[in-house]
Amino acid sequence: MTTDPSDALSLPEMQKHTGEKQRAIQHWTAKGVLEAETIRGREGTQGSHRRYDKGEVIYALIAGALNRRKLPVSEILAITNSIRATTRAIRAAAKGSRDPALAAPLYNNHLVKVALRGEHPVFAIVERGKGGPKLILHAVGAPRVDRIYDIPIPWPWFDERLESKLLDPTFNLTAADIIRLDKVLERARGLFPGKTK
Repeated sequence: MTTDPSDALSLPEMQKHTGEKQRAIQHWTAKGVLEAETIRGREGTQGSHRRYDKGEVIYALIAGALNRRKLPVSEILAITNSIRATTRAIRAAAKGSRDPALAAPLYNNHLVKVALRGEHPVFAIVERGKGGPKLILHAVGAPRVDRIYDIPIPWPWFDERLESKLLDPTFNLTAADIIRLDKVLERARGLFPGKTK
């Protein structure tokens, strides 16, 4: 990862933007949940320090929410990796790929942006299965998206019966496998002006 110096955050800045403890951020970095670039000290100084791309704030906020729901680090890593795959899908589609397999990650990228903007409730559901955890994102009330980068987005992405449950005020949202992504990402909104459109 090459961190743009204008977007680079120090460990204390990551703490400030996420509300997470230094120990947690360092642990997630060591486990690969977060990515950082190690910068050597200037000549004549000792040691090195880590710098984080400001996009890592999103992953740290998600990791923190899942950690509070007692998901193991291996599952948190699988989920953050699936969100990172959305960035790779955007790059591939922008370069002209029209592979239908890009549809799901492109749509998930769209929903992360919807959550970051706070336009609609966005639920992140962790579906556990034999192949490891799978992330399902759903924005309640968001306009339907039929194509992204000219790649058709198949419907329905989400079971409407579950949507009505999620909107029911008596439904327990403290379950380990469900987070309100738009609420989790509130702290990051100011970091991405103009980039979430």
